[in-house]
Amino acid sequence: MLAVVGVIGCTQYTKAGNGDFAVGVAGEMSSSLLKGDETIFAYGGVELFANYKHKFGSHFFILPEVGIAQRWHRNNQNNAEAYLPGIKREEMRSISSVFALRPNVGFDIVNGTGWNLGIVTGPEMDWIFAQSHKYKLKDNGSFTNEPGEEICKNNEKKIQWGWNIGVLADINKIRVGINYKIRIGDMTEIHSEKPGELRISVGYRF
Repeated sequence: MLAVVGVIGCTQYTKAGNGDFAVGVAGEMSSSLLKGDETIFAYGGVELFANYKHKFGSHFFILPEVGIAQRWHRNNQNNAEAYLPGIKREEMRSISSVFALRPNVGFDIVNGTGWNLGIVTGPEMDWIFAQSHKYKLKDNGSFTNEPGEEICKNNEKKIQWGWNIGVLADINKIRVGINYKIRIGDMTEIHSEKPGELRISVGYRF
């Protein structure tokens, strides 16, 4: 009941105010994967997101956004000399579950009838709340995928930071965004690497 009241209240506020909500899906791909690298930094992902666009006047707006994503890393370590016979490089995988927070701001360049186009920018905080590995690198350089074996050299940092730059278009009931995240700080504790990330999102406005 409370959830229903909350949704109705948000919908009425949106209609009365100068803003609207959107929910949708997004695909993301690291710059390392785009270059064809074979490392933990080469990853792709799928995200469910929700955002709220509130305009101030006819051009400026804020766009706070939250998302839950799954990232699939191409492999979990870089040292080819440590591979065991029989384990193929492409078979090593890790999956990260990510909560993303993006307090973006923007400016509409074009305001047409039933559509608009603008630029957005702002910081991003990613919280890596779970990560699993198909093969895990032990201290002696061998691999294991046994349950309970938790030794891994390339776990991601729990908190990661970035800065987004992109474009946003509202076309009737559809919200489309394309942005690039510049990573601030390293992705893991072991290796110094700051891969960027291309993200394309499509959502439904209400």
